[in-house]
Amino acid sequence: MKKSFTEKKEFVVDEKKLDDLHYKIFVGFAILKLVYYFIFQKPIIGGDFNYSLFNLWIPLFIGFFGLTIYRWKYIKVILFVANNWFWNLIRGLFLIVQGVLCSYVIVVGPSEIIWEGLNRIEIKEASVETKIIDIKQFRFDKGSGSKYKILFDFKGESERIKVSYKLIKEYKDVDAKDYKLSLDLKKGLNDTYVIEDWKVIKK
Repeated sequence: MKKSFTEKKEFVVDEKKLDDLHYKIFVGFAILKLVYYFIFQKPIIGGDFNYSLFNLWIPLFIGFFGLTIYRWKYIKVILFVANNWFWNLIRGLFLIVQGVLCSYVIVVGPSEIIWEGLNRIEIKEASVETKIIDIKQFRFDKGSGSKYKILFDFKGESERIKVSYKLIKEYKDVDAKDYKLSLDLKKGLNDTYVIEDWKVIKK
């Protein structure tokens, strides 16, 4: 049974109100994630399969599944608004991307913060281990979003430390093979290591 004009109008008005609310929630969680990432988060290296499982994949799945149930009425309207399989497919792909992005910001972000809080409790009494590691590269990425990194291998996996230009500028024209990286580490949950301090030393 087709909806009346009044029902359609009420649906549009309700969706507009929900969109405004959802946008504010999304922005709020995004700001929380960014503030924590740039101000409070300590650099972490290592990590086993459980680290990715509990910090990314499970929260992402729960968030995506939960959002799908919550917005199922809206999804049905968007997917079948036109009798054209191509445009319905495009809309479906857009909804999947939108769902993944929202799940990452609203669910994965807070779960990472909670996990890191537990990890800080775990390493509180842990002893500091100092590791001397070969540096693979001092990375100077160009562009408006420049990122400065020190690249190295740890336990057979590629790792990196993001640094400011001030800390890395003196190594711009040197051979990374002539330097090593000294890391002060504390072992945490899921075979991760929190970097308490680091410094570049010449061989």
